Amino acid sequence: MMICGFELTDVDWSNQDVNKIVEFFSKKFDVQDREIAQQGDMIAQKDDVIAQLQDRIKQLEKEVTQTKSRGHHSKKSRSYNTRKYKDYPHQRTPRDRPGNFDSHQFHTIQQVADIAFCPICGKQLADTANIHTRKSEDVLDGRWTVTQWKIRRRYCKHCHRQYSATIPGVLYNGHFGTTIMAQIFAMRYLAISFEKIQTIIHMLFGRFIDTSVIIDMCNAVADRCEPLYNDMMEAIQHTDIVFGDDTGWFLNGVHWWLWAFITSHIVLFHLSPSCSKLVTEAILEGFDGIIVDDSHSSWNDVGLEKQRCILHYFRDMYRTLEKNNSPEYKQLFTELYSILKDAIKLRDEHQKTPIPELYIRHLQSRISTLANAQYTDLDCIRYAKRLRCEGGQLLTFLKHDDIPYHNNTSERALRTFALMRKVCYGNRSRRGIKTAEILSSIYATCHVRGINPYTFMKDYLDGKIDTVPLPQDSVIPVLTTA
Repeated sequence: MMICGFELTDVDWSNQDVNKIVEFFSKKFDVQDREIAQQGDMIAQKDDVIAQLQDRIKQLEKEVTQTKSRGHHSKKSRSYNTRKYKDYPHQRTPRDRPGNFDSHQFHTIQQVADIAFCPICGKQLADTANIHTRKSEDVLDGRWTVTQWKIRRRYCKHCHRQYSATIPGVLYNGHFGTTIMAQIFAMRYLAISFEKIQTIIHMLFGRFIDTSVIIDMCNAVADRCEPLYNDMMEAIQHTDIVFGDDTGWFLNGVHWWLWAFITSHIVLFHLSPSCSKLVTEAILEGFDGIIVDDSHSSWNDVGLEKQRCILHYFRDMYRTLEKNNSPEYKQLFTELYSILKDAIKLRDEHQKTPIPELYIRHLQSRISTLANAQYTDLDCIRYAKRLRCEGGQLLTFLKHDDIPYHNNTSERALRTFALMRKVCYGNRSRRGIKTAEILSSIYATCHVRGINPYTFMKDYLDGKIDTVPLPQDSVIPVLTTA
């Protein structure tokens, strides 16, 4: 009998052979026990994996069953719900649609919009009409009103197409009326933020309008007024006097420049990333009048004559005096200040009579003497160079009755934008830049001409007028001092 390589019949059953056999089998059994234990652990791990896979299979089968029960075209979100769709009624989604509101809480009226003649050929349309409904919102008689329109669509036999009636008091494809849009325009360019406009409308009329909707209304008004803005830009090139100035603005945190071009009856604002002369040359292309500016080099190549703002000279001289009190600069400061003050006094003394040319030449000679003198102080050298370039442009107001010696007209015009910059810190997009320059120009132009901006915008959006009226007795606003 053979056991593990041992033939029992050949074994010497002495104590020595028996001990060797016992030792050998003990080691052999220990090795087999360890192998059996390892295989048992592996089987247990595989059983765990199989159990997890079986649970996952059951979960996927349940999800497939739920998906089939809901159908493929359901508008509900695909959440893993154990209940079937038919087990419970439809529930309202937690998020309402933007702009959704209960129209029954506001005053509601019904109107019919009809069309009788073709807007293209002018011939009468067919008698039969299709009707579709639409809603609009506006402020009527001091309260928020929802109008339910029945719009008739008629067929033109000559043009072979249908035409729908337009809703009066509402822009094309618009929802809100021209009254509330004109009110938002007026409030916005009184430097009121969109959030405060939203609050004002809610307090007055009980209607909550999202700020994005208010911005869209401003953009729609700007698109409607863009032809008027282009006409103003063209008209400003054919005037006699233009006041120019610039200040900073921001587009999404990036520094831009706000340019102001002002005449006796037009205020034009333009926003640009550049502060170079390319902007002034593009806006004032072909201009051959007088420029009143603040000595910025971008105005040097436009216009036939220039009047540099004397108040800017005074301001710069005083700022330099705070840093430099050398005797040489004090002497230059005293003489230049005296010359400019004498020029202003001369203008005040001859408000109704022309100023003699001899007086003007005498003042100009004094300026030339200062400009051509030899200096050692750096500030004096800088002012002398400036006077050599601009000395002949400081006394232009003495030669023309309607030219002031300052640029306060432009400074006051930029006041609205300065307030808006403080409130909203600029614009976030080029779309906002375009809207701001168009609507602010129209608002300021209405103010200069003595026209109510709200009334004008309401009539313009309704198509009653196509330009800002100019009063017959209007005066040139440049003669007004702050």
